[in-house]
Amino acid sequence: MKINVVNELSLSHLTAAEYGAYVRLKMHFWLHGCLPADDGCLARIASADPDEWAEIRPAVKALFRGEFRKAHG
Repeated sequence: MKINVVNELSLSHLTAAEYGAYVRLKMHFWLHGCLPADDGCLARIASADPDEWAEIRPAVKALFRGEFRKAHG
């Protein structure tokens, strides 16, 4: 997976937790071609506990199309 530095730097508005979750979900997507629909699974992939996932989910989801299909970078 290539990293587009310009795209990654455009995400400086994210918190460290949001960015880390985004990167982990993006890597999972690149390896498997999709992301699960289940929030519990997404939280585990993102290394977030359920409360943290609930807090960061809106910012992370905004970086993906529809139901977490890759949209950015």
